[in-house]
Amino acid sequence: MEAGAAQSDDVSQTRDESRQHDDAVHLLTSRFERFYSAVLAYLAHRLFDRELAEELTAETFYRAARSVRRLSANEKQIQLWLLRTATNLANTHYRRMRLHRRLLQHFSRTLSQTTESDASGKTVKQERMARIRRVLQTLPVKNQTVVTLRYYMHMSFDDMAVVLGCRPHAAQKRLSRAVADLRRRVNSDGTMDT
Repeated sequence: MEAGAAQSDDVSQTRDESRQHDDAVHLLTSRFERFYSAVLAYLAHRLFDRELAEELTAETFYRAARSVRRLSANEKQIQLWLLRTATNLANTHYRRMRLHRRLLQHFSRTLSQTTESDASGKTVKQERMARIRRVLQTLPVKNQTVVTLRYYMHMSFDDMAVVLGCRPHAAQKRLSRAVADLRRRVNSDGTMDT
């Protein structure tokens, strides 16, 4: 008798979980625009960068779609889960930006040390490197990152791929585009020839 009751409870629990999953999916899809607007507004205010906010909002909803089985069928809890996920993504972004700033600062110090060691063309090299740094800082963050990883950190494309979260060929392609962008900016600036 107990075995039959246990099976009945298991079936009942499975139905409840399935119903809760269906309810969570329904809530997420039916209230998508409202949830999306709330998350986007939150991230835009937090990051002060609309494009980045849109990117992180998309990532938030991608993660929600992947985790929909774990979401509650409660509208408020779903919204809080989405905002918590968005917060975690924003925090991760800030941590990466701190690392990026440190790399650029270290890169700048190393470049100035290198130019100081060569007394013969010291001022010309320093001016040239200062111009390159200024132009480098105008590149999009992703481009600054790949240039720094390759030319300052001397990373292989395999290592860059791990840091960037992509495949080695994609890292190589990103670097190629970043260098082309850097050259365009340097040449359009008129301050340097490459």
